[in-house]
Amino acid sequence: FLEDGLVAPQIIKGYRLACNLALQKLRDLAVDLSGKSPEEKRSMLVKCAETTLNSKLVSDYKLFFAEMSVDAVSLLGDDLATSTVGIKK
Repeated sequence: FLEDGLVAPQIIKGYRLACNLALQKLRDLAVDLSGKSPEEKRSMLVKCAETTLNSKLVSDYKLFFAEMSVDAVSLLGDDLATSTVGIKK
């Protein structure tokens, strides 16, 4: 970009705009679980966990591992800081 004559502030402005658009899209796609029952919340969390396990070596056992993951994180309580949960790729 710099070689094409753009100055750094223009590039930064573009990245900030892109970030704001991405955040807005995430807000639009977000699912509000505040009015849902505990069973519905757990079901949604299990579905999300299953989705992350689709292409892994454990995909044949994704329901088992998804439920185990949701149970483990649920046991940590409401004070859970997301930085304390390790996510491996």
